[in-house]
Amino acid sequence: MVNSIEICHARLGNLLFINFILHLVSKKFDYLSTYNVFQDSKILGFNYNVGSIVNPELKEYTDTTIFNLLQGPNKIDHGIMFNGFGQLKDIILTYKDELNSIIERNFEVNNEVFVHIRLDDSIHNNPGLEYYRTCLNELNAASGYISSDSPEHEIVKTLISEFNLKLYNNSPVETLNFAKTFDKLVLSSGTFSWWIGVLSKASKIYYPIHKIFWHGDIFVFPDWNGIDLSSIK
Repeated sequence: MVNSIEICHARLGNLLFINFILHLVSKKFDYLSTYNVFQDSKILGFNYNVGSIVNPELKEYTDTTIFNLLQGPNKIDHGIMFNGFGQLKDIILTYKDELNSIIERNFEVNNEVFVHIRLDDSIHNNPGLEYYRTCLNELNAASGYISSDSPEHEIVKTLISEFNLKLYNNSPVETLNFAKTFDKLVLSSGTFSWWIGVLSKASKIYYPIHKIFWHGDIFVFPDWNGIDLSSIK
């Protein structure tokens, strides 16, 4: 059986990455897979492979070994327990088309801007007010929406005031479902912001370029607009 080790501190963005790894393994080996946050994934438009084969003899795979498995033979003699996050550049770029193929995007696009600001427990990784100002000025944003896990933070309040943004406050899955419908996205670092971009049909997606980040090397799509934070005064 394809399975995953539950990680108590994993948020929705991380769990969606794990689910995608399980989908790839299930599709390659036709293994029955147990997905995290399955109902949330269905709401977001994911259609994962289900599979039918159960193999109780589990072998553990990590981030450093799962890619080799996916690139290897199409038949193995053991089931798989994935103990990792799957946030690897090689996986994202190699299986980009597969990822797009399992996401339904049956929604109309909102031409305004959506800004996502990750703060909370990762406030030290936030790119700062001037990053968001730079992106919104480049987009000539005159209105739109903003969402944050810390809606009372000064950065959020300042951007609402300066760019006529409306605060959107909802559950993580509903926030993703809402944010993905916008044509212009200003993202923070982190997997949650990354999934907003991936799920969307946006024509312009901005993200901060960090030299060091706490997640995997996932902001790797050449059609997204990376903003070098060292160039912002």
